[in-house]
Amino acid sequence: MVAASNGATVVATEKGDVYLLADYQCKKLASRQLNIKKVLVSGGSLDHRVAPQTLNEGLGEKVTILALDEAGRVFCRRSSGSVRPCRWAYGRQVFMSDIALSKTAMMFVTQEGEGFSGVWAGECKKVEGKKDGGVEVCGGGHSSAATVYERVRLAKIPHVHRAVGITTDSKGRNFGVLQSDPKTSLFEVPSVTPSCFYQHFADLLQEADETDAIHDVSLQAGDRVFPAHKYILSARSEFFCKLFRCERGSSDSGGVVAAVEAASDGEVQVGEDAAGCDLLILEKVPADMLEYALAFIYTNSCELLVHGTRPRGDTEAQERLISSLQELDLRGRSALEVYRSLAPAGQRDDQDKAKKKASRPGKKAKEARGDNKGGANPVKALQGIAKKLGLASLSARLDGVKYENGRINAVNKKTGNKPKFSQKKWQATSCTALEMPTSSEVLQVILEYIYTDDSPVVRDCLNVEFLCNVLVVADQLLITRLKEMCETAITENLTLKNAAELLQFAAVYNAEQLRLSCLQFVVLNVAALLEAKALDVLSDDVLLELSESYKRMVSLLLAWALLFVVLAAPAAATPQL
Repeated sequence: MVAASNGATVVATEKGDVYLLADYQCKKLASRQLNIKKVLVSGGSLDHRVAPQTLNEGLGEKVTILALDEAGRVFCRRSSGSVRPCRWAYGRQVFMSDIALSKTAMMFVTQEGEGFSGVWAGECKKVEGKKDGGVEVCGGGHSSAATVYERVRLAKIPHVHRAVGITTDSKGRNFGVLQSDPKTSLFEVPSVTPSCFYQHFADLLQEADETDAIHDVSLQAGDRVFPAHKYILSARSEFFCKLFRCERGSSDSGGVVAAVEAASDGEVQVGEDAAGCDLLILEKVPADMLEYALAFIYTNSCELLVHGTRPRGDTEAQERLISSLQELDLRGRSALEVYRSLAPAGQRDDQDKAKKKASRPGKKAKEARGDNKGGANPVKALQGIAKKLGLASLSARLDGVKYENGRINAVNKKTGNKPKFSQKKWQATSCTALEMPTSSEVLQVILEYIYTDDSPVVRDCLNVEFLCNVLVVADQLLITRLKEMCETAITENLTLKNAAELLQFAAVYNAEQLRLSCLQFVVLNVAALLEAKALDVLSDDVLLELSESYKRMVSLLLAWALLFVVLAAPAAATPQL
């Protein structure tokens, strides 16, 4: 460890020896000082004859050395004296964690984070007495029975409460203090509830009914009817977007039917559901495949994209099992009779092969009946329906899905991004202006969250006033999750300057998470806030709540301190409680 000034150098070795290099000499100041944490030196003189153009005779200064050990004690050496401990002229005992030295003064940081400046108060010695335990004498005198030390008068540096380091220039005119973040010990941090974006769209699809006033179109496949919404269908599917554009292009009902049937090549018939909305009948689409496709349109996922699931509606295997049981004619017969009626194993295998060969259709029959590999595989069937309905993203994601042993084996198990709704494909036919009592910037954040379930503006915003305005509007509109996002962003921007105002704001607008964070922040930094008189803006109710929170925090700290003392004490010295 080395420290240097203009005319002196101090070296502390690993063995605990301390050396001073000054006046072209090397002096050993101390030995076996193994717990030295930091050394500093100031002053010294150089021989002016070495560089007469730069150095002047007689301009040297007295050498001053400061040393800090791991226990927080400070030692010093002034001029040509010996190394002595420092004692503080202050109202209470303090232990230092960092020191700084200049020509005119010293600066210290305590282990509690306080900052002090110090000046020399003179040499003192403590003379040991027999009765009163010792007498302190200042101003000179030497004795072998006296402990000589240097007395330092301390003055507290204002607005320094969390200091971890300090430094100053050589002349002592400027200094800098490194402080820890006021939120270092803050554990009451707001949290944002998980997104329910997918679930909300799934509920919108599942709760839709033919008689409600929200849906504006119904899709029929087989004997099942699925109420839906034209905007969502057209925004996600090229097929439905084309149909609804043709529908808006015709004014009379007959023209609508003709336009839709022409656009779908006769695969879609138009009707009317129970609520008087359009009913699109998809004759060549199975009901379960349409259900999967609608689930993907609304939630960007479906059962056939989830690894390990067993698809619903495997009717072919069920029909084969029912047909086999019907051929056995089990009604009114015992198990023994059924067993005896069965042909021998070899003969039964020959019969099964003959049946399979006889019932095996040709290629044309397969195509006419649709009984190919794609029909037996629900993944291939859904992929064909996705291509027909213009769902390119669903078809692409099904490429990494296999149907094996009656279960879905998804090679790519990612669920994908949130469904995107493009407004370029849909144009509103009528609009109504709605005035909102807020600014356009706040309204833009509200609308962005409603449509995307996220707000990058709130997450990245550093303007606390703007975040508070968004929180107020979100609270009025009962947008709970956006309110939680605002509380989290405000807590990240919590400082000593705005803590009291934000605590009052949280109490007025019932921002519970923000209120708890502000309470704990104020309690942890109560000394700095009281010194700056920042708590004057709080109301009486908030001050009462703050005092109760402070009492709980102090009680908890005292309990932990008592527990630490009991656990650290020897067994024989542990008090009987």
